[in-house]
Amino acid sequence: MIILFGTKRMRTSLGTVMLLCQRCQRPSAHAVVKLRTWFTLFFIPLFPVGVKYATACPMCGVGTRIDKAQAEHLQAVAAEQVAAPVEMTPDGPLTPYPSTAIASPVQSTPGFAGVGGSAPVAAGPQAGPPAPGWWQASDQKWYPPELHPDAI
Repeated sequence: MIILFGTKRMRTSLGTVMLLCQRCQRPSAHAVVKLRTWFTLFFIPLFPVGVKYATACPMCGVGTRIDKAQAEHLQAVAAEQVAAPVEMTPDGPLTPYPSTAIASPVQSTPGFAGVGGSAPVAAGPQAGPPAPGWWQASDQKWYPPELHPDAI
């Protein structure tokens, strides 16, 4: 008699949250997923043998493992962002993220208003930069030097 057994991985989406990718440094909607590995007998999943949580960047495709507490926190942040979406520009968010997004599991770097960066400054068409080194983005607003796409 032949017995067929093995494992099967099932993916469950917990939500989508706006984060800054660790690898490509772009703001994008990261999927927060729960990965469960099941023991199978004759291709029928019987019981789970492992659970992992991760986020995935849609721009560069890199996945970041997170723990259960971080996944639950990001799930709450995703629900909050759905209720009050962040208005985005090609150069970053126009409005700051909610205060709960500050403790993001993904390494925060300067580049987001409300998450370690500076908020943009609205300026009229004839107005100059508010301080030396500031740059004007395509949305006609001035941003500090650390928020420039070429800044390291």
